[in-house]
Amino acid sequence: MTWCCTIGDMTLFDRADSWYVGANIPGKPRELLNFPGGVPFYAESCRTCAADGYSGFELA
Repeated sequence: MTWCCTIGDMTLFDRADSWYVGANIPGKPRELLNFPGGVPFYAESCRTCAADGYSGFELA
């Protein structure tokens, strides 16, 4: 989640009234609803997390 906020802060997504931040849902807090870093970075992050034993997740 931290990456989403950090990368999102470098974009204009947060300044727009769009579904990207949930602005179309009355009463919903504004937050970025997608990963703004691009598919290659997201895929690499997923691979790294899996190779690391899913660190940061609680598996049940």
